[in-house]
Amino acid sequence: MKKVEAEKAKKTVQDAKQKLKTGLEVGSESPVSEYALELDNPWLYEEYLSKDLTTFMENYWKRNYLSGHWLSDHFPQRLYIGNSFCHLLFPKEDQLFQLLEKPEKRACR
Repeated sequence: MKKVEAEKAKKTVQDAKQKLKTGLEVGSESPVSEYALELDNPWLYEEYLSKDLTTFMENYWKRNYLSGHWLSDHFPQRLYIGNSFCHLLFPKEDQLFQLLEKPEKRACR
């Protein structure tokens, strides 16, 4: 009896994970949820500007030990630029405008 209940619970969890995965398609707006990525320090600003989004995100997930997480297959819908704890980590004006213009350039391609 307990074995049957355990199998049902496992299947329910697997089904829920599959629904989340299929609801989130790479680079799309998701009806299930969305997430934002915070670029909060100078080396993240530089890395984001110097790499394409796919490479940047792969490196981001690896660096945070989350490359196997289901969310790592998806792109963020929003970027937050700056550090909420230290105003001195905010990007310089020219770098800020580069960060703001990059998504527009990507969308035009």
